[in-house]
Amino acid sequence: MAGLDTRGASDFIGMLQAFGQQGNGRVAAQDPVALCTDTIKTTQMAADSLLLRDRDVPLSQQPYSGCCDTIVAKRKELTLAIEALAAQLGPGNAERLCGHLAEVTGILCIIIETTAQAVYMVSEKTPGCVKAVPSAIDAYVLHRGRLAIETAANACSRGRVEKDQMMAIAAVFATHLEVIREQCLNASKNLAEGSPMEASQFTALAKSLGGNASVLVTSIKAFVAHPDAEKQAAVPIFAKPVLALIDALIAFSSADKFVGTPPQVKREVADYIKPMQAGALSAASAMTLLVASMKVVLTNPADTKSLQQIVSYTQSINVALDSLVTAMKSARDAKMMYEDPS
Repeated sequence: MAGLDTRGASDFIGMLQAFGQQGNGRVAAQDPVALCTDTIKTTQMAADSLLLRDRDVPLSQQPYSGCCDTIVAKRKELTLAIEALAAQLGPGNAERLCGHLAEVTGILCIIIETTAQAVYMVSEKTPGCVKAVPSAIDAYVLHRGRLAIETAANACSRGRVEKDQMMAIAAVFATHLEVIREQCLNASKNLAEGSPMEASQFTALAKSLGGNASVLVTSIKAFVAHPDAEKQAAVPIFAKPVLALIDALIAFSSADKFVGTPPQVKREVADYIKPMQAGALSAASAMTLLVASMKVVLTNPADTKSLQQIVSYTQSINVALDSLVTAMKSARDAKMMYEDPS
């Protein structure tokens, strides 16, 4: 399946952080408080789309054993990244704080996506489970792309943007528009024989996305050539038609005839799956609370209650991740799935 593995696109918060020479790392491309808001939205979107709904298509080509390895590795990375993030809450650390916050968001999204892929693989590879009927369009890819493009457009409205930051914004636009267009073209190809009219509609949507994107690209090029406030303001204006078209695509593709069904699992299989989903969901929930507390501290450094909550939520994340790793290993050790190709 072409373009199946698009997990790298989930790090759009990181992509929006411009790199520079200051402070041995990322330089803040936006206000840390606004970045906290974007992080919370991203985490909630991923958790709602992937952990509260069963998937009917794989998210990547990663086998279950690979998912286990990824979760173990990312669990360690996330713990270290959160510690580094909390250490930057003092005054004068906005650049490093934004960099670490982007890093934490990217790692957590990989953990959530990998958990969803693991759940799908267990459901598909266990004898006796009913195979999934795939949807025409992966709804998660659409919602993720819409949020990424909206977040990038909003970054243009938060003070002065430099050239390298605008290039980062352009990279987010290009990455997600291409992934969404590919979803439309794949849907058109798959529907061509049985539903030619619907196939032509998905083809038209892909072309429309390309047309709207060309206007957006032109506005970005104008800014890069001659940066000023007027040209900067034009970028989020021309992003609006793109977002409106993605909204239309989300609504159109959510019709029953385009929506598939997830794998149907046996009760004993569900007993292994639920702890995985619960562990990842608890980690995502604790992360949103932790970042919300950081947001309070950034606006009111004297708030000791929020500082205490940061420590508490950090511990909750670690407990949830331990639970997730344990659940993943339990399902693997049960050896109930077909032979893993890895």
